Amino acid sequence: MKVHRIIFILFFTSSFSFLAIGQDLAKKEIEKQAEKNWNNLNYKLAAEQYEKLLSLDPQDVNYAYRFAVSNFIAGFKVDKSLKYLEPLMGKEKVPTDIPFWIGKMYMANYQFNDAIDMFNTFIAGSGISQDPISEAQKNINMCLSAIQLLNKPINIAFENLGPNINSTANDFLPLVPENEDFLIFTSDKRFDEASQTFDENIYISYPEKNGWTLSKPLSYLNTFDPEKAVGLSSDGKTLYVCGHFANSYSDINIATQKNKQFKFDQLNTIFSTLGNKLTTGASITEDGKTIYFSAVRSDSYGKSDIYVIKLLPNGQWSLPKNLGELINTKEDEIYPTISPDGKTLYFSSEGHNSMGDFDIFVSYFNEITNEWTTPQNLGYPINSPGPDYSVSFSPTKKYAYVSSIRKEGLGGLDIYKIIFNDVDAPTTLIKGNIFAKNNNDSSLWKANQGMLDITIYDNNKNVFGKYLYNFNLNRFVAALPSGHYTLVINSPGFTEYKESIEILDRSLYVPEIEKSFTLLKK
Repeated sequence: MKVHRIIFILFFTSSFSFLAIGQDLAKKEIEKQAEKNWNNLNYKLAAEQYEKLLSLDPQDVNYAYRFAVSNFIAGFKVDKSLKYLEPLMGKEKVPTDIPFWIGKMYMANYQFNDAIDMFNTFIAGSGISQDPISEAQKNINMCLSAIQLLNKPINIAFENLGPNINSTANDFLPLVPENEDFLIFTSDKRFDEASQTFDENIYISYPEKNGWTLSKPLSYLNTFDPEKAVGLSSDGKTLYVCGHFANSYSDINIATQKNKQFKFDQLNTIFSTLGNKLTTGASITEDGKTIYFSAVRSDSYGKSDIYVIKLLPNGQWSLPKNLGELINTKEDEIYPTISPDGKTLYFSSEGHNSMGDFDIFVSYFNEITNEWTTPQNLGYPINSPGPDYSVSFSPTKKYAYVSSIRKEGLGGLDIYKIIFNDVDAPTTLIKGNIFAKNNNDSSLWKANQGMLDITIYDNNKNVFGKYLYNFNLNRFVAALPSGHYTLVINSPGFTEYKESIEILDRSLYVPEIEKSFTLLKK
């Protein structure tokens, strides 16, 4: 019996040892992958892996630090990141930039005064090089700008475009033509197993009654390497694309729409070797003769700058011209959007009075001085403490589309629709004629006014309006802004008539619609 007990103990001990060795090997493999993704800036994967490591070793300071930072960078998950990072303050042998990251997280929470305190704590720390101190001071300036902008909010509403468009990855660079018939955007939702990275591809979606269709990749343009859609002509026929299908990652290439498909008839490169990294945006004027783009070049003021090229009489494009230090700073200026007439320029920058990371700015071309005006921040809440990239306006300026990282988002950059409440939506006149049908014989409805009830309900089933029938003109008229409605007509002796009406806010909307409605005898 004693021998059996000894054998059992030895067996149990050995099994436990093998289990412990297996767990240790698994932990080391996760740690190896986490370290690799952290160094390669793949923060989404790094956050997932460091969270696994924390479940194995909750007391590991390095795991907690890296999880908190990568989780924040990947998707602005502030509360969960602070839960792990704040307890590390004041501990020995912890990274010296913890106050900096806590400051960034406070900024994301709109705790700007607390953020300033943290950045000052970081600056006061010993043994810190000048570059991080400069970055902390820049963030303090952003906090001060944010406090000012918060006191002057603009009257807008935000609408997340939802899971058919957005994902837990980065969904950004929304491009919408004038008639808003489709939405093209770039996303890094496709995961490449071989490289263990998220590759950027181009996607398209179409409007439907309750939002947008499930986005699909533009198969004719995408490869297994990254591609970006960086610009779209106002008529929606020409798409400007950067990617590995060209000779250079910095080339701007043209894809044209035929039969609702964007294709390269032949690889048409506008110009090559613009810089040493991917062009981050391009926008063309209505006449197709002027393109604004952002890139890093030898004559850049610091990082990425905005440039302009013009189509020459010989059909060639001019050499790129830097827009100058009034527009460009030592920081990044990216994602330019030019108005169709070429007189209004929107772009993202972290070098002007941003309230956090990148904000969207506007500048106007002064035809007298032949210069661009000092860029203005588009204001809060269009801009936020997180990165706010690129903007596409509807022709009426009632709506715009932006990409932004916000706490309420699905993760990473999401695409949002902005509704400007102070801008009146265009209306469409519905001119309705009512007929009566009996035994397949249609004739003009001759009932008196009191016997004809015409009511239009909005999408929430509330009465939008009641309308009188003009028997002299033989019609009724209703002015409807964009939206979904139900028309209901009642008259004694006839079956109730119902019809759904959709008014779309597009540049090509029909200002007047003639409709005929036929009532059936009971």
